[in-house]
Amino acid sequence: MFEFIRRWQAIVFVVGLCCTLTLQAADTIEAVWKPQRATFVYVGQTTFYTCVALEQKLTLVLRVIGAHEDIEFDRRDCRPGGSPRLHVRFKSPIEATDDNIRALTTYDAEEVLVAQLRTIELPTAADLERFPASWKEISFASDRRLRLSAADCEFVEHVRRQLVPHLSARVVTNRIFCTPGRHAVRAPRFVVSALVAER
Repeated sequence: MFEFIRRWQAIVFVVGLCCTLTLQAADTIEAVWKPQRATFVYVGQTTFYTCVALEQKLTLVLRVIGAHEDIEFDRRDCRPGGSPRLHVRFKSPIEATDDNIRALTTYDAEEVLVAQLRTIELPTAADLERFPASWKEISFASDRRLRLSAADCEFVEHVRRQLVPHLSARVVTNRIFCTPGRHAVRAPRFVVSALVAER
């Protein structure tokens, strides 16, 4: 009798494990890297940052919400009292659909000419790196990797408006209430569901 029960327990465990692995596999999709360019202009009324500090914060945010580790910045207007302007170049995951692959490997006349002048080959569909990725919810208020506080309210608002639209990300919660000249009581409640490479 006990042997029979043990066998059934083993069967139930194996079936449950298989179902879990199947669900995990279903949640994982094939993705490719999409080159991105964005301009981030920070105009704060309460908290001010140097260009270096903004680069550090943006790097953390971009990495956590899915960007490739290779992130490049071109600084503009970094003088004291100015409104820092950063041109950002990075890569972010997108689903490897036929339409996305076609868009990434279709080039205009200028791109073709530049490649010819530099004697470089433009990537084809076969050249694109493919990797597993999944959708993950990321809270700007509670994810410690972002190192954000209530004082970063305006920064988070700028990220929402200027960077998130470039990414494979959906806004889940948007409760950012920044009062100019007054620090927020707690970190802004901003949650996104972002496509992130499996590492």
